[in-house]
Amino acid sequence: GCEHRWYDLQRYWEPVHDEWGNTSIDRISIAGDCGRISGASISEFNGYVSALDTVYKIGVISKNERNRLSLPYRKELSKHKAVRPFLDKLFQPRKTWLVPENEDTLFVDVKKLLSKIFVKPLVRVLIARIKSSL
Repeated sequence: GCEHRWYDLQRYWEPVHDEWGNTSIDRISIAGDCGRISGASISEFNGYVSALDTVYKIGVISKNERNRLSLPYRKELSKHKAVRPFLDKLFQPRKTWLVPENEDTLFVDVKKLLSKIFVKPLVRVLIARIKSSL
């Protein structure tokens, strides 16, 4: 997998990536909360920057075009990231959240749970509709 580092302030492992979302594995890029949990605006602007780097890498635009087109997004990123250290410290998870006080504590993978409840049934319905229209 991709190289990770411990983000002590928020107490989680995060993938190492450059300003364009490139990871330690060639042709694997990330954006948004996949890189660091930073909020919707930062995630959105990271997505644009990463996408522009991708289209540059596949030869659709030049490096100069990538840099020029990404400038407004990188400026917005800079503004939004300025407050993140304060917010990350203010909303730092308690250490007790990492090590449960009670051995009966159950951890639930929310993404997997939501996927089972909402995403998979929705995909089944969409597939059924597509099949019925054929």
